[in-house]
Amino acid sequence: MVGIALMACAASLSKAQNIVKVHVTPETTLEQALGEEWASVDSLVITGQASGDDLKMLRRCIYDGATTGVDMSGCTVPGNTLPDAAFMAEFRADETGAVQPSQQLRYFTLPSGLRAINEFAFAHTGLRAIDFPASLTSVGQQAFYGCKALRGDVCLPAAVGEVGRQAFAQSWHITGAWLPPAAHIGQYAFMTIPLLQSVDIPAGCQIDTGCFLYDLSLSDVTMADDVQLGYYAFEQCRSLESVKLPRMLPRVGYALFMGSGLQSVQWPEVAEMSRDNGGYVVMEHAFESCRFQHIEIPEGVTHLGQYALANNELLESVILPDNMMKVSNNSFQGCPRLTAIYSKASLPAMMEAGVEPELCSRATLYVPKGSKQTYEARTGWREFEHIVEVEEFPYSSVDNITAPVSDRDLYYDLRGIKVDNPSQGLYIHRGKVVALP
Repeated sequence: MVGIALMACAASLSKAQNIVKVHVTPETTLEQALGEEWASVDSLVITGQASGDDLKMLRRCIYDGATTGVDMSGCTVPGNTLPDAAFMAEFRADETGAVQPSQQLRYFTLPSGLRAINEFAFAHTGLRAIDFPASLTSVGQQAFYGCKALRGDVCLPAAVGEVGRQAFAQSWHITGAWLPPAAHIGQYAFMTIPLLQSVDIPAGCQIDTGCFLYDLSLSDVTMADDVQLGYYAFEQCRSLESVKLPRMLPRVGYALFMGSGLQSVQWPEVAEMSRDNGGYVVMEHAFESCRFQHIEIPEGVTHLGQYALANNELLESVILPDNMMKVSNNSFQGCPRLTAIYSKASLPAMMEAGVEPELCSRATLYVPKGSKQTYEARTGWREFEHIVEVEEFPYSSVDNITAPVSDRDLYYDLRGIKVDNPSQGLYIHRGKVVALP
C-alpha cells in the first residue's frame, strides 16, 4: 500500500469509541448486518463482497449517521471501482446559515484490489489520510477536489496511468506529489495547493494544462528528460526559483512559468534539438513576470514569442543567440531595469515595429562588429537609440555566475578575472553582474 497520510487509517480506527466489523455477501447486505445500530457506528471495518447498494448504505452511515472512519481493505466492490460521487460531501447549512460541505468522513482505507476511483468520489470530504492500493490504475476528475484536511505526500502507485482534471486541486495541506511513470496528469490536477512544496515527475509523464497553477509554495521540481509539459503548468508558482527543463521538451510552452519566481533556467540541448525540428521556440508569455536579473537564451532557440520575457521587473541584461530568427517587439516590454541587450546575430532576427519607446531610449543594444548599420536599417531594431558594436560577447549564462569577493572599485569579467580598464559589456562589480554602456 502506498498513500497520502501522516497517520495510518487503521491506527485512527483503533481510537474510535464504537468500531463495528461486518462481513457482507450477496445474501447479507450492509444494512442487514448493521440493523438498527447503523446510525451510531463511529467506524466500520467491512469485509466480503460489497454491492452497489452496500456502498449507498455506507454513504448513509457517513452523512445521516455517525461514521467517520471506514476500512474496506478486506472487501471487494463491483468492477473494482468506486462509482462517481460515491462519498462526495453533502452540502448543508451550518449554524450561521452558510452552506458548507460535510467534513465528517475523516479516514478511509480503500479495497486492496481497487482499480479505479471515479470522478468526485471523495470531493470536499474531511479526509485526513487515505491509502492507495498498488492495484489502482486511475483517479477520476475531481476525485479528491477540495479535501482541505488531507496532509502529507501524494504517492500514487506505479500502475496509475490517468489522473483526472482537478483530481487533487484545492486540497490545501498536501505538501508533496510523487507521480507514477508514463501517466497522464490531467488539467489543473494539483492546482491551488498553497502548501505543496515538492513534485517528482518521472519518465514518460504528460503534464497537462495548468497542472500546478497557483501552487505558491512549490520550490522543488524534479523532471525526467522525456516529460511533456502543458501550457501554464507552473504559472504563479512564486517559490520556484530555478528549474532544469526536460531534455526532450520540444518548446517552452505558452505561459509555462508566467508569474513564477524563476531566477535561473538550466536549458536542455537546444542546439541539437533545433537541428532535428527546425527550431526551438519560447512561446508567448513563457517567462513573463518572473524574477530574472540576467538571462542568456541559448543557441538553438529561434523564436521569442509575444511577451516571452515581459514584465520581469528585475531584469537587467539579456543575451540572444546568433541563430535567432524572430523576436517579438514586446518580448521585453515592462522591464524597467533592462539596460543591456546582446544580440549575437550578424543578420538581425525579424522584429516588428513598435518596440517600447522607453526601452529603446534606456537600453543599449550590443551587436557584432560590422553589423551596426544592418541593425539600424532593420524594422524594430532601428528604434533603439544606442546601438554599439562589440568584438566579443559573454560566452556563458550569467544566471549561474558566482561573483568573487571584491573591493568596491574593482571590476571582473564573467570568468572572474580582474579587468583594470573595463569598457562596454557585462562585468562583476561589488558582487553583482552589471552592464557598462
